[in-house]
Amino acid sequence: MNEAQPALGVSNRYIEWMFRHISSPLLASGIYPNAKEWTEAVACYEAVRKHVATRPQFAIRNPMVSLVAIGDGSTPRAAAMFSTRSIWQCYSVDPHMKWRNVRPRLERLVPVRGDIHDLCLAVPAQGSIVVVACHSHADLNAAVVRLSQICGRDRMAVVAMPCCVPQHIDGWEPAVEYTDWSCWSEHRNVKVWTPV
Repeated sequence: MNEAQPALGVSNRYIEWMFRHISSPLLASGIYPNAKEWTEAVACYEAVRKHVATRPQFAIRNPMVSLVAIGDGSTPRAAAMFSTRSIWQCYSVDPHMKWRNVRPRLERLVPVRGDIHDLCLAVPAQGSIVVVACHSHADLNAAVVRLSQICGRDRMAVVAMPCCVPQHIDGWEPAVEYTDWSCWSEHRNVKVWTPV
């Protein structure tokens, strides 16, 4: 499912969304250094909202969902977006994490300096995990294998926006792939894996 490319190249939809939320603690946090990083995070949020959160087990208002943003960068760009737009517990995992969640404090956001094996995550018995890999350099397949030991693939959904590192999951094909023309990056292809 590819959106038609706008006549001028990219759409301003996510930038306009940013200005509507200009007073948000998200913009005041200093997490996003530029419009490109902002639109990448919004693109991943929109992919989850449209293609994953339509299922009750992954609903944005379901407190039993944990979000794990792998390779999120030195600041928790994808995880912060979800912590302010959902009621999920959100983990931002990156070996280069520098952000300490001091000011302003974002609720339900846990920055983790390390890789997926350094993440301490307890998912409730009926809980689910959403994995987001937004321009991640992490091994998506290894992360999914590790997290599926916690909750199983039947309770996991994955959204990836690959850049220079190909993102795939062994034995699991994406349910949806498309180009998001509202993302201000040359790497704007989105892949979504949902439970069968």
